[in-house]
Formats: sequence, structure tokens, C-alpha cells
Amino acid sequence: MVPQYPVVMEMRGAGDSLGPQLMADIRDVTRFVHRGSITSFAGVDPGSNQSGTHEAQSVRTSKSGPPELRKVLFLVMDCLLKTMPQDNPVCRFMDKKRAESKPYLVYMAEV
Repeated sequence: MVPQYPVVMEMRGAGDSLGPQLMADIRDVTRFVHRGSITSFAGVDPGSNQSGTHEAQSVRTSKSGPPELRKVLFLVMDCLLKTMPQDNPVCRFMDKKRAESKPYLVYMAEV
């Protein structure tokens, strides 16, 4: 058994179906040295749009990684958003960003 299996299976939203799919798409998580690496691999990192003095305020995600992984991540987040458990750190983070009047896509990209 993969050492990360119990951790992934305890995640809210990653059940018997999505948990193994998530692990299969990410494969060995130890190859990512920081969270930016795994974010970039999944293709959910914000792209850049700047030239000279112009810097865009809102840009699309890079979508450079496997689309299957983005779909699984979306489904896990969808489940989490539907249940919104107050003890979950992700939900607390989203509540904090909403209180700061951040737009939906801003705090969803930061999660």
C-alpha cells in the first residue's frame, strides 16, 4: 500500500472512487518539492499576462497538466463545497476570503 493512501482517503470529498483516481493521477507525491510544483503539474496555477508595464488583473489557469487530474480535483472540491464543514481548514480559508470580499475565482484558485 502507498504511504499516502490513508491521508488521501481521510480527505473530505475523496471517497472510494475519487481517492484512488486522485492518487493514480498524481502518482508519487514526494517528487513535488513544494505546493507550487504540484499546482503547476495539475495545471491549476494562474497563468501570467504581463508585458512591459502592463500586468493583467485576472488571467486564466495554465491548464498545462492532465485534464483527468483537474476533473478529479474539481469533483473533490465540489463535494467539499456542498457540505461546507466548519471544522475543515479549506472551508475556513474560503470563509476568510469571502469576508475580505475576494471574488469567487480568486479564492478558488488560491485553495
